[in-house]
Amino acid sequence: MKAAVFKGVNNFVVEDRLIPEIKNPTDVLLEIYGCGICGTDPKIIAGEHPVVHGIILGHEYAGTVLKVGEKVKNVKPGDRVTVDVDIKCGECYYCKTGRENLCQNIKTLGEHLDGGYALYNISPASTLYKMPDTMPFEAGILAGPISCVANGVRRAQIKPGDTVVIIGAGPMGLLYLQLLKNSEAARVIVCEVKDKRIEDAKKFGAEIVIDPKKEDPAGVVKSLTDGRGADVVIEAAGNPIATKQALSMIGRGGKVVLFGINPQGQEVPIQPFDVTFRQIEIVGSFISNYTFHAALELLNAGKFDLENFITHRIKLTEIHKGIDLMKKGECIKVMITPS
Repeated sequence: MKAAVFKGVNNFVVEDRLIPEIKNPTDVLLEIYGCGICGTDPKIIAGEHPVVHGIILGHEYAGTVLKVGEKVKNVKPGDRVTVDVDIKCGECYYCKTGRENLCQNIKTLGEHLDGGYALYNISPASTLYKMPDTMPFEAGILAGPISCVANGVRRAQIKPGDTVVIIGAGPMGLLYLQLLKNSEAARVIVCEVKDKRIEDAKKFGAEIVIDPKKEDPAGVVKSLTDGRGADVVIEAAGNPIATKQALSMIGRGGKVVLFGINPQGQEVPIQPFDVTFRQIEIVGSFISNYTFHAALELLNAGKFDLENFITHRIKLTEIHKGIDLMKKGECIKVMITPS
């Protein structure tokens, strides 16, 4: 089978691999329908996000069960499934205290173990969620990203009447927008610098979009809130400039959620006096935490516009085109089809 393999920094190739075989009695062999390109993938290829060399990348995938290990009971051949790619140990301190996303022994399919950029994949049965019969396969590909967004919304603790700012209208920012535009927030504001993504934000229902190239984001937010600033800022761009913007526009008693993945080693200066005096909360939000089922329920309820969200469908052998589209911001979600 063809597979897209990470060999090292800026060394990402499509090569022939043997079809994997079930070796663990709790594993499942999947035929992959499709796998989304995540914004983390270009960072992996550039060496900004560490993964195991020599593995098949891809961590947003759905497929059909072909074979199951002898101890598997939750799925059977023919089932359509999506995959929670983060494998937790279930035994460490964090797993035992309800914070599995912080598992000390976590392994991720597509980062530490072979992922979904291939026609076939081995996944543990415990990571699989059966998809409703009425749900299209493409929705299953988005379950993982949406489960991460759902965790971020929980971390934000948005209250009725809040002003919420989303920094970044890339794929994850647009998922936040779709989830929050009908929430109890009084207003949801999007902050974005790329022209195409500004248009995307408007297409997905953003009523207020700030372009930092043309106006001061903090000034605009304060003008809309009688000088107070935002109640919640979700940083979904994953860069130091966006993090600085988030800190500049948050109001007294507000909460900044750092969701975007900044490159390792990047630092952003803060003023501890300001954090204390204005009682600002700065929280991280990492992957999902018991929110995968919620993501499937939201998808099944039609809360997300799939038709306009998946903008490109590209063959596995041409995956580099999809990576380039992501790097240039010329797409929303690219789906790789292995067959």
